Amino acid sequence: MYLCVAWNIIGGLVGQVSFGHAAFFGIGGYVSTYLATTYGISPRVGMLVGATLAAAAASAVGYLPFRWNLSPLVFAC
Repeated sequence: MYLCVAWNIIGGLVGQVSFGHAAFFGIGGYVSTYLATTYGISPRVGMLVGATLAAAAASAVGYLPFRWNLSPLVFAC
């Protein structure tokens, strides 16, 4: 739900291209599916684990511009 709203604001209203939404959505989806198919973990638990790993990846990537005082647009294409 939150991803859809964020993507609508960035892509629809503002008109910007955001590859981060797709990348972090993919990380969460891949982890959730991998855990469900390989280990038989419930999809609900897989979604929580996938969301946690996607948030950790987003935090790691977002940390770089703030740590080195770079422009927030440093990852934009």
